[in-house]
Amino acid sequence: MDGAIGKIDLSLIFLVNSPSGTVFLKSIDTLDVVKDAQKLFELLDSIVEEIGEENVVHVVIDSAFAYVDVGDLLMQNRTKLFLSPCAAHCNNLILNDMAKKRKALVDEEEAEDDEEANTKEEEQEDVMVEDDDDDDDDDDDDDDEGLQI
Repeated sequence: MDGAIGKIDLSLIFLVNSPSGTVFLKSIDTLDVVKDAQKLFELLDSIVEEIGEENVVHVVIDSAFAYVDVGDLLMQNRTKLFLSPCAAHCNNLILNDMAKKRKALVDEEEAEDDEEANTKEEEQEDVMVEDDDDDDDDDDDDDDEGLQI
């Protein structure tokens, strides 16, 4: 079972794998049941019934929360089935989490770099102000010397 999201609908795609290969069984528009675990369970259970429980050994489902509940219900109802989450979906979730953490680290490093740059600019401005003050003192001395006769 795989989910395909389009701009208008959400469909579940049912594939059957056998020794002779993988074949498309059906695609069902599930926009009205996508977040209802009980309705999803009823749909998946009817597919198992259609194929024949004796012909279904393993069911691979999305690992979204609604589907985890569906899997639990299916395993309670069909005790001979094995169930596992879709590895591609799990990997996608893991990679998304890693990307979020990396972005947070990069943002933190950029903020630290900006803070360091601002500190250096402030230090340079302080040095420039001190130099201007020293120059002003020298100018005052020159003025005094010019007045002496």
